[in-house]
Amino acid sequence: MTLTDLIKTLDSIELTNSEECEGRVSFIIGLILSELPWLHHPLKAGTIISRCRKDAPNLGRDSFSCKPAERVEDYQRASIPHKTVFYGAVGDRGVDDGEFIAMLETSKIHRNSIKFGKEEIYVSHWVVKQDIEMALISHPNVFVDSNNGSTVDEMQKNYIRVLPNYPADQDFIIEFDKLAEFVARQFAKKVKDGNNYEYLISAHFANNALETDCGIIYPSVQVNGKLGFNVALRPDIINSHLNFIDAEKHVLYKAGNYMQVPASKYSDEHLAVTLGISSLDILPKIE
Repeated sequence: MTLTDLIKTLDSIELTNSEECEGRVSFIIGLILSELPWLHHPLKAGTIISRCRKDAPNLGRDSFSCKPAERVEDYQRASIPHKTVFYGAVGDRGVDDGEFIAMLETSKIHRNSIKFGKEEIYVSHWVVKQDIEMALISHPNVFVDSNNGSTVDEMQKNYIRVLPNYPADQDFIIEFDKLAEFVARQFAKKVKDGNNYEYLISAHFANNALETDCGIIYPSVQVNGKLGFNVALRPDIINSHLNFIDAEKHVLYKAGNYMQVPASKYSDEHLAVTLGISSLDILPKIE
């Protein structure tokens, strides 16, 4: 079968939460990625990664490290059950953007489109000690409205620059481009909580890629490819390439269509006015 045939076969599978479906997806992705070199994008030394948790026993490093593999029970965008990765976000304009992306990726209020609520989210910060070559999951036809000059825009331009140097003949480069777009669309899928089996393709792709690559870099679905990007790193890379900086608790407030992560200088009264409500006390706490 050609690469195009394999992509069509993979795309035709109706994803379900079954061992048979998982087996088919895993087998075909294994065929696709067998000895197939992937394109890369660097994660530069000095980059600050923000990583969130819904709960944290304390604000130390251990609370924000990778979840033990045995506690990973479901598919996620870049990981399969009983495998763990280090998820985080990097902002285009600095730590604030990275924090906001990471919080939206974690937030039940945002992911479940809850209109009114407040939610505690714990945010940690990590610095990259040395450059990391990351498998690039980005394509010019996906998130085409990313801001000009943004990191996602740069990823797309980098993809266009390096694709002609792919080690293959011209016909295969065309097939690889189709594959890269297909994979990018899988990573760009919006998936409702409870339907995690819809991550089957992106999760198994990541699982295969992380056998040889340090990590994966991809646009954030929750901010529509703007503000920055997401990363998924192998657990062993954390000790060798990252330093823990600090962590802090944030509260995310949502009222109607307005969401606010308050700066410490704002009073509760100011936030309530900004959100268009009488008091923050009327917002239910989302666990």
